[in-house]
Amino acid sequence: MEQKRQHVVLLDMDGTLTEAREKINEQTIKSLMRLSLHATIGILTGSKMEDLVYQCEELWESRESFWDGFLYLLPCNGTKCYQVTKDGISEAIYEKDMKSHLGEKKLSNVFKRLQTAQHLAVSDKIFSNVFIEHDFIDYRGSLINWCPIGRSASKDMRARFSEIDDKENFRSTMIEYLKSGNNMFEGMTIAKGGLTSLDIFPNDWDKTYPIPYFDADLNYHRVWFVGDACEPGRNDYEVYKLLSLEGVFYENVGTSFKTCNVKQTNSIIDLIIRRINNCEY
Repeated sequence: MEQKRQHVVLLDMDGTLTEAREKINEQTIKSLMRLSLHATIGILTGSKMEDLVYQCEELWESRESFWDGFLYLLPCNGTKCYQVTKDGISEAIYEKDMKSHLGEKKLSNVFKRLQTAQHLAVSDKIFSNVFIEHDFIDYRGSLINWCPIGRSASKDMRARFSEIDDKENFRSTMIEYLKSGNNMFEGMTIAKGGLTSLDIFPNDWDKTYPIPYFDADLNYHRVWFVGDACEPGRNDYEVYKLLSLEGVFYENVGTSFKTCNVKQTNSIIDLIIRRINNCEY
């Protein structure tokens, strides 16, 4: 397929393109379609592919020909890569696997440690009024997501957990606990994902992972990023820093943006379009 665009814009999903675990809205779809006239787009998320499709399929549904080859889906921090074409979603272009990378024994020990941490978490008195769902560990092949209150927790319970986390710094305490266990997590990153979770993955399998694919393999002129969780310890931090003014790829040129909500993301998209058109990068 002929490459016509010189830029690729990678956008986080929850808190950036969508509200947490909600479907993409029509205004954001229109913003992305305007952006697509100037750049290829990649949805770069820690979520698994099934969640990405559920939340964002209205973007390309019935519009595959419009996006043909210029929309990439990058779940699990971009350690898996798919392309939207006129025929639908492609097979995986590449994908990583933690079991092969770590070995079955180490991966099993990680799950055991998480189960112990879950028991400690739900036993803490600060969660006495929080309903705990059953699905607290989600293994995504190249990433483990641990959500102490359960991934199917209601929106109200997720908000309550977030309030507790902000007040008690609970997830940071759990990160310290996990890392204290016999170097079990050596060579691995534990980052705060969304409002309620921790993402666990091998070092360098963060959201910078797909950058070389677009930068070197596909030879894009510029890579841009928009995300909401850009603070140290959160899961957009590494790619945000890499493409910011301090980034090593594009010295003195910032191509990353922190957003606070979906509405602001739409404004940032308009800004990126202007900067591309005016060669301000």
